Amino acid sequence: MAQNAAHGTENNRGLTRRRLLGAGAAAIGLAASGGSLRAEEPKRGGLLRLGLGGASTTDSMDPTTTQNSLGANLNQQIYSCLADIDDKTELLPGLAERWSANAALDQWQFDLRKGVEFHNGKALTVQDVIYSLGRHIAADSKSGAKALLAGIKRLTHDGANTLKIELKSGDAGFPFVLADYHLGIVPDGFVDWSKPIGTGPFAMKRYDAGVKSYAERNETYFRDSHPHVDAVEVTAINDWTARLNALQAGDVDIVNRVDSRSAQRLQGSGGSKVISSPGRTHYCFVMNTTVAPYLDVNVRLALKHAIDRQAILKLVLAGYGSIGNDHSIPESDPLFEKLPQHDYDPDKARHYLGKAGLSNLAIDLSAADGAFAGAVDMALLFQQSAQAAGITVNVVKEPDDGYWENIWMKKPFYMSWFGGRPTADLMLSLGYRSDSPWNDTFWKNAEFDQLLLKARATADAAQRKAMYGTMQKMIWETGGYLIPVFADNIDAHGGKVRGFRPNPNSDQMGGHCAEQVWVES
Repeated sequence: MAQNAAHGTENNRGLTRRRLLGAGAAAIGLAASGGSLRAEEPKRGGLLRLGLGGASTTDSMDPTTTQNSLGANLNQQIYSCLADIDDKTELLPGLAERWSANAALDQWQFDLRKGVEFHNGKALTVQDVIYSLGRHIAADSKSGAKALLAGIKRLTHDGANTLKIELKSGDAGFPFVLADYHLGIVPDGFVDWSKPIGTGPFAMKRYDAGVKSYAERNETYFRDSHPHVDAVEVTAINDWTARLNALQAGDVDIVNRVDSRSAQRLQGSGGSKVISSPGRTHYCFVMNTTVAPYLDVNVRLALKHAIDRQAILKLVLAGYGSIGNDHSIPESDPLFEKLPQHDYDPDKARHYLGKAGLSNLAIDLSAADGAFAGAVDMALLFQQSAQAAGITVNVVKEPDDGYWENIWMKKPFYMSWFGGRPTADLMLSLGYRSDSPWNDTFWKNAEFDQLLLKARATADAAQRKAMYGTMQKMIWETGGYLIPVFADNIDAHGGKVRGFRPNPNSDQMGGHCAEQVWVES
């Protein structure tokens, strides 16, 4: 699998180091332009209408600030990255048609496609790439991808179409980093995010942040025959019931983040189709580990034993998911470390409260379905299960709009979610590295940070797996996430949509549905 390839040795299964370093092969290009053979040929034309949750009126088309699934979809409509990841978690060429590295894996060369144009007609050059990546690693950058690029020492070029990246240390999976949806390429010096310009499959024509957008096919897009539709309209619909109603009324063609309890009913309605894929997305109870009472690891462990995960999986996810164990690597990942399960055990929770010097505990928990569908119900189930452990959870129902601006990384205990990443290294770098802007538990561990860097540059597969296992155990023992479940990615579409496929990486076909589906008239 590509997860192995991200840490690239010749002995790994699937995408080997040789294929990773020379990823311009024709077979991979075929996957990038459509995946496996289809029984039905795509049709060109028509308007695709998306009804997506996770929006805010403070959203921006600046790729560095993207922080929700709607924004990820828009980024991948308008911008292109140097590399892409398909629905098999395989690494594919993007704006870079091939790449290579030295033996130490700390010097990389990316050869850009020639003839690529931005939506305004400007030819793509390496200076555009250097500017775009440089915005994420600037000293004052607030980019969600800053931690992913923290290993970059120097960005240089050799001519107009060859990018050279020097890293501080070796990283076998570095091309996977460059597929992150934050890392879309814009013209050198570009700053007008109300009128975004990229090289992606669509050109933005109207953009009303957190409300609606309209984009038309980029006729000079570098992938032949893509996209299939003439235009795509995205309407922000944060409330799941409203998204469901819009789909059933025929006002939108695709909706994301389907409420799992409604999935079976929707599937049986006849007019819609539910697409479910076991995924890496995980729902989180986020504790700020720098403030009381969560700075005490015993309090964190008490809460982890005070939640009934099976009840959440059954009642909130209707079985569309799997049990989590308070770290972000799913069992499907080849670097997953099997650890003793943090089970629901009120007596053990009381034990850890006692170790923290407490006989009981009363805390506030912020929640809103604007965070994810079912967040409030999940919080209420936790409230019920925690009572038996002497823990009183006051569920504070926050407004949906502005949740990410007003609650995320501001309140001490709240509901959130994390879209999974295609490799364990990317996930651990984003969520747990001390200097990551998305380390929302503020958990810092110098040993973890050092081990993360060492694991990236380790060629031996067994040694590398052991290192990632040790990191997962560190998080499991002392981390600030309570992760009860991993959720399946569930989308739904109307009867006119064709070509929608399951994708383990995230909803909306990894954010690429607008480019890849087509509509019947």
